Amino acid sequence: VEVRRLGGVRMPVEVRVEFADGTVKNETWDGQYRWTRFRYVGQPAVRRAVVDPQRKLALDVNPANNSWVEENGQARRAARKWSARWMFWLQNLLELQTVLT
Repeated sequence: VEVRRLGGVRMPVEVRVEFADGTVKNETWDGQYRWTRFRYVGQPAVRRAVVDPQRKLALDVNPANNSWVEENGQARRAARKWSARWMFWLQNLLELQTVLT
């Protein structure tokens, strides 16, 4: 599992990794370098990885890019990606309307 920091803020984050057999492993990354890699040798395939699963980081500008899910089919991944982006912008628009009124 490779985790990348896209912004300039360096802070520790939690990473939850779920495997094909249902086991879950929680990792902590200090965030000092641009990326890190977690290797799991001799374990089942990784099915999902989530950065900041409890959404503790208020500075995260784009929470829609915090997870990766092993899915069958490219169309399904694209639909989830665009629906998450649409909901993110809708939420920001509604918050802006609340602030302005």
